[in-house]
Amino acid sequence: MNSWRKCKIGDVLEIVKKEKVESPQNYYALTVQLHGKGIKNSGKRPVPTERGRPYYIRNEGEILIGRQNFHNGGIGIVPKSLDGLIASNAISSFKCKENENDKFIELLFQWYGFYKKVDNLIGGTGQKEISEPEILKIPIAIPSNKEQARIVEILDSIESTLKAFKKRIIKTQALKKGVMNDLYQLCLEEGKVLKDSSTFDVVKMGDIFKDSKLKGVDGIPLASVTKGRGIVPRSEEEKKVETNLKAEDHLWVKKGWIAYNMMRMWQGVQGIANQDFLVSPAYVVLEPKNKNINTQFYNYLFQTEKFIRLFHQYSYGLTNDRLRLYYADFSKIPVPLPSLKQQDEVVKVIREIDSLISTLNKKIERLEYIKKGLKKDFFTGDKKVI
Repeated sequence: MNSWRKCKIGDVLEIVKKEKVESPQNYYALTVQLHGKGIKNSGKRPVPTERGRPYYIRNEGEILIGRQNFHNGGIGIVPKSLDGLIASNAISSFKCKENENDKFIELLFQWYGFYKKVDNLIGGTGQKEISEPEILKIPIAIPSNKEQARIVEILDSIESTLKAFKKRIIKTQALKKGVMNDLYQLCLEEGKVLKDSSTFDVVKMGDIFKDSKLKGVDGIPLASVTKGRGIVPRSEEEKKVETNLKAEDHLWVKKGWIAYNMMRMWQGVQGIANQDFLVSPAYVVLEPKNKNINTQFYNYLFQTEKFIRLFHQYSYGLTNDRLRLYYADFSKIPVPLPSLKQQDEVVKVIREIDSLISTLNKKIERLEYIKKGLKKDFFTGDKKVI
């Protein structure tokens, strides 16, 4: 960093002339997101009041800084798609002086290490708002224009790869959703299994699952049933749940069995155990009645929109927050029973999709880690790129 130019923000940025809007209710307002996530359309039109803040037109390429959140990474460049929208006077607008690299400045200001340094400079507690003159006085150090351009090129390349991976995940998740909602056309319409069931039997849940009351024993980990993540060890939950119940007061969910929350089954709160767990006696534990049941197939089936609507239909209560799906009612729900081979084939396909999603997520995590490390090296001058 010894070769970097030491200066102040005011040496590289200048305040943009403001164009006040007389009728802000006719425009959408911009929002500066925290933690370096840039600018977005809030989707809201301001409601003018006598003592309300004034609003100003913001144009493509302007660097917007949320003065109350500069120390939390509230900064971004207005993209072409948001040109001409408005922002309140709580958001300051700057532009780079001639020969300065606006993208490098944006990346530098969005770097966690920089905006936390700003936090220390501002000082104080509670709401922290920095004025435009104070922003221009903040000391910074920047490399040569050539090195700035190279840093931007490297980080933009990583960001483009991340976006490509994230798009693939979205497409793959959509594929999974389509597969799960069309499991061998085992669809339900308004609570009724379609009559065309020549390739499989239609049975009741009680024919394939029994309500297990197996008591827990010491040495088996506690778990919770969650929405989206299924059965999760309590040790991995952010919100710690304490219990005074003994092991034998819990229900034992054996590996491969399914458990659901009777109060939230209509929201899809259920899961399959990947090992033996103990769960709250308020849950319902489903034990397969025979070996012709691939419980993972039914775990997937229970996640489909059609089955979640069916669970809602069979739940009872005066209001949604009082709905309960007791086993006695669950056992009456009609459900397809394909051959074990068909069940296994469906599980194989969905697992392959899940594996692809997992692989993409790991690549994203790795790239995010690399990007974070490179930003630290680049913006502290520890790594010279040319």
